[in-house]
Amino acid sequence: RYTIPYYEKNKDKMAQLGFTDAIIKELGGVKREYLQAAFNTIDSLYGSSEVMLQTEFGITPEKQKELVQRYTY
Repeated sequence: RYTIPYYEKNKDKMAQLGFTDAIIKELGGVKREYLQAAFNTIDSLYGSSEVMLQTEFGITPEKQKELVQRYTY
């Protein structure tokens, strides 16, 4: 739903470049197996997504809790 306005605005340009509706759908979506592969990689490199967020982005556990509260409840 977030990509629909972009698609509607640019579909003629994308068609000229050879993008079919099927290709656009594939590029605009998220596949469960891709997300799982990303989470598996994070877990293997860092042990958890929480550790990755703190190590790579400096997001403290306290800030992570704040963000979870703000965006998931």
